[in-house]
Amino acid sequence: MRILLTLTLLMTLSMGFAQQDLCLSDDEIALGNLINNLRKGNDLSVLPFSASLTYVADVHVKDLYLNYDRKSGCSLLSWSENGRWTPCCVDDEDLECMQDKPFELTDYKSKGYELVFFANTDVTSGLAFNAWRNTGAAKDLILQKGKYSKKQWNAMGVAIFEGYVSVWFGELIDEAGEPLTCDEAERQPEKSQQVASKDIEKNPEGYYVVVASRKRKKDAEKEVENRQGSEHQYHIIESGDNYRVVTGPFSGYSQALIVKQKLSGGNSKPWIWNAGDK
Repeated sequence: MRILLTLTLLMTLSMGFAQQDLCLSDDEIALGNLINNLRKGNDLSVLPFSASLTYVADVHVKDLYLNYDRKSGCSLLSWSENGRWTPCCVDDEDLECMQDKPFELTDYKSKGYELVFFANTDVTSGLAFNAWRNTGAAKDLILQKGKYSKKQWNAMGVAIFEGYVSVWFGELIDEAGEPLTCDEAERQPEKSQQVASKDIEKNPEGYYVVVASRKRKKDAEKEVENRQGSEHQYHIIESGDNYRVVTGPFSGYSQALIVKQKLSGGNSKPWIWNAGDK
């Protein structure tokens, strides 16, 4: 079972994560609430969950689970060489590589600041929170004190996986919005993200990820044919003089963003289109 999980994670780390892989569990929500309660008790603002920073946290805990070597001398803030990011062995004096990860992996246009925790047990939100609350440097980061006194957090990302916990703080409001809770994700019908091509072509609405735009319909149809068998379903929407090859629609920008990030890489440069913007 562990081998199967490892193989699955290796594939997703190299390819990116699908939208349905990004949701907030009850434990992750509880951890965010504990952090916000501590902030409220110190007259600080409540931080919204960020889809972008949660994505970065999710990628990092899975990279740590697969690749972190406790004997390496690198801190838990480090990133391996086995992914779509700049690898780095981070210590307390060289944090820039870690801080660059939000805008390296997402469209979040600011640095991020991370807390990481590990326990060789089933991690609960309270276990990580108590460790940080009782550690001066971690508590300073949460409460914007000490060397963070000139910072103003406006976004937070949280992920917990196999004993690893990651929380990210950012100064910018996340334009990607908030991630779904896992309960919300489970309640969404599988077909809610897709509708029949003939309906889309007549009256497209919602957010789409555009992977190609062609002048001739038969070229667009060839593009769709070439993509058969992939994880996402593709179809064609006529837009002006072009035929767009798209996947979607998605109910919000943040969901489309995660798919865009997954499909990006190499010569592939997908973009998000809001069909409601005429």
